[in-house]
Amino acid sequence: MKILKKQKNRHYKNKTKDFKLPEFSIILRPLLLFISVGAFVTSCVQSDVCDEMTQGVIEYEIRYKENNSSGIPAQVLPRKMVMTFNDNYVMQRIDGFMGLFSVFHISCRNNETNNTYIKIGPYKYVYVGSPDEMAAGFGGEKTKVLKQEEGTYRIAGLEARKVLVSCPDSTALPFSVYYTKEIPISNINKNNPYEGIDGVMLDFILELNGLKMHLVAKNAKFREIDEKVFIHDNYRRINRNEMDEIISSLFE
Repeated sequence: MKILKKQKNRHYKNKTKDFKLPEFSIILRPLLLFISVGAFVTSCVQSDVCDEMTQGVIEYEIRYKENNSSGIPAQVLPRKMVMTFNDNYVMQRIDGFMGLFSVFHISCRNNETNNTYIKIGPYKYVYVGSPDEMAAGFGGEKTKVLKQEEGTYRIAGLEARKVLVSCPDSTALPFSVYYTKEIPISNINKNNPYEGIDGVMLDFILELNGLKMHLVAKNAKFREIDEKVFIHDNYRRINRNEMDEIISSLFE
């Protein structure tokens, strides 16, 4: 995948031959009992939609199945994803474990950026993916659109459409998701399981390395977003297997 040439050298640190990933599960596990005592679910707020919808922020509530495959109790798992976008960039970000952990994906329509970043305490890594591959971490099985349902709905103050999808490579039953065409972002789902849907997802399913998450948009605010928000320096560049290993170690 191509990166903005003038930013390429300042964003990432090269790997060294003796580089070894830390044991992140050992670092974070002792904190989980403490975190679970003070864990809470963010309350829903009303949307503040203005006329200009090319830039802004959408907040999603994350819901989990009680029998999720992770060994971590559902009440201490991340409860919010934030999508920030402007005319050039889109970023989806999840923070968890009392701010000790964050994982975010950034795409740029000008240069086909497809980068996944992760920060765990003082450790910062980035995986630079190819333009058309599924985003590392934010994934799941590719879906196929079966039926566009009639009618519209309101989700986070936006006009939503319902579509029935299936996972061709899975035995799972078809399920419904919701999206909006009110936000003019082209190819917004290029690097996630919903590439066949032309619109911003509002109610849908994602997997964070096997941990199934149900995301529902709760708050949409449209305002100017500075491009500095999407620039992240001093992240060590790693490969996809290493990125998957780090994320898996957090939720196993």
